[in-house]
Amino acid sequence: MLSFLPIFLLIAAAQAVEFQIINNEGGPVWAGIQGNPGHANLNNGGVILNQGQSVTLQAEENWAGRFWPRTWCDPSTHHCQTGDCGNVVECNGAGGVPPASLAEITLKGYGGIDYYDVSLVDGFNIRISMEPVGGQGDGSQYSCAKCECAVNLLDTCPQELKIINGEGYTIACNSACGAFNTDEYCCRGAHNTPETCRSSDWPVDYPAFFKSNCPDAYSYAYDDHKTVCFAVEIQILNREIGDIWVGIQNNPGYAHRRRICPETRKEGKLLYKPEHHDLVKFRCQYALLQTGLIIQPIRGRGDGGKYSCSKSACQVSLNNVCPEKLKVKNRNVIQLVTLFELISIVVEEHITDLKRVSLRLACSAVEFQILNREGGDIWVGIQGNPGHAHLSEGGFVLQPGKRVSVHSAANWAGRFWARTWCNPNTNHCDTGDCGNKLKCNGAGGNPPASLAEITLKGYGGIDYYDVSLVDGFNIMVAIEPLGGTGDGGQYSCKKSACQVRLNDVCPEKLKVRNGNGVIACNSACNAFQTDQYCCRGAHSTPETCKSSTWPENYPQFFKSRCPDAYSYAYDDHKSTFTCKAEAYLVTFGG
Repeated sequence: MLSFLPIFLLIAAAQAVEFQIINNEGGPVWAGIQGNPGHANLNNGGVILNQGQSVTLQAEENWAGRFWPRTWCDPSTHHCQTGDCGNVVECNGAGGVPPASLAEITLKGYGGIDYYDVSLVDGFNIRISMEPVGGQGDGSQYSCAKCECAVNLLDTCPQELKIINGEGYTIACNSACGAFNTDEYCCRGAHNTPETCRSSDWPVDYPAFFKSNCPDAYSYAYDDHKTVCFAVEIQILNREIGDIWVGIQNNPGYAHRRRICPETRKEGKLLYKPEHHDLVKFRCQYALLQTGLIIQPIRGRGDGGKYSCSKSACQVSLNNVCPEKLKVKNRNVIQLVTLFELISIVVEEHITDLKRVSLRLACSAVEFQILNREGGDIWVGIQGNPGHAHLSEGGFVLQPGKRVSVHSAANWAGRFWARTWCNPNTNHCDTGDCGNKLKCNGAGGNPPASLAEITLKGYGGIDYYDVSLVDGFNIMVAIEPLGGTGDGGQYSCKKSACQVRLNDVCPEKLKVRNGNGVIACNSACNAFQTDQYCCRGAHSTPETCKSSTWPENYPQFFKSRCPDAYSYAYDDHKSTFTCKAEAYLVTFGG
């Protein structure tokens, strides 16, 4: 079988994972490798493999990233007609230009398990598979099995998706998003949720072509979750006197299936990994019933320690003994308020009837203090990266001079932004709006908006944070650790900020106005929507998207005034700050 085969092997003694990459194609393949943000780019991101050749690379045990084949490559120019990463052999962090078949993996994800998949979301260029060498699983269909697209799709590719080179050969099969670039096909804008982006509702269901030929592979952004080669069963048992209503909330990017177990008349839940994203452990947050809550593994392996594969439980009713100052009462509600504003409310007919009353406790690893130094209210927006929680349900109102703390898991990643000129009657904000609602709940902010971004416990266990004006500017923003340890360098544990008011001096063509004047300074991409300004299409690499070669170097306006901030997609990497801290301060305004 002709295929491009990344194979991974766990080397336990070295605390590393070995990837064997084999070229079973009929000619040379230039392998591209990109670590997820915060992870290393193995072998500097690329290697040339002739027919039948293989290479072995090693990664840290918690590495996450992707592999893809580049084809029709010219050794003299280093340009590849598919999967190119900027006319270089070693991609060094640059992604491949679609279409290209992808093999993706997250090592030591949720539960310490490796998650891997094959993705055709960015289209197809050659066959690809990924499989563990050895390994241990639960014996199910997607456990330790080969994940692959073993069918050559080029000849049967729909004509409108075919990529044909100058010699008349079909060299790739594009995705619908790549071919037509509409919101519907790209699952963006009004179609940016699984409910509003079902391929079966599209004018043409192109993902069905990929899925029918390669059922193991992801075919579009909101494909089903069955193509991830692992699943976990969670059994839920009610030992209460009466009925309980079980609440299940999928973290962003997760899904579940439910089935009734006939032998117990209870329900089991199957939770699946999200597609194309890093995984994180669930937050340490549990609801407690009157008789308590117990979470314990049914089977598994651990290190034998006190907290390894043991029962985690609270089997004491806290309602009767709750300190009086922590109780908040009315006729129907008992509410436990922690010092960190982690609140849960459960309604019951009588507060003395404890059968269905519950409390919520939480343990949070990192604190984010958010401060408003503007002269008026702002609506804070918070979005977790795919697979991460949306803190405080994604948003709240913050009055002038007020500070609010929210808490996250130790390895959380996401962004904060301020929404301004907000109308409390319509819930619409003129800048940074997330869909006419206070709590964004996973929706991003509508540009332009200043961003503070952070990845906790990234590569090497270090926190990475920055301020970004890639989506434009609305108000001043800063992010800084409170305490923390670093290496003492210029970008270690320091404040990352844009604390200059840019709206008044914004280039005229970038100004965004409402009836009251200039309210934001747009990015060149948002203002003009060209491939060059947006670093896409033929300008999708660092080499082909240098702002110094643009008709107007708009990023220089932002960079000269806010040198700490990212000014466009391929800005230099010096704007990333690092630290290890237990608390961070995000400040909006001067």
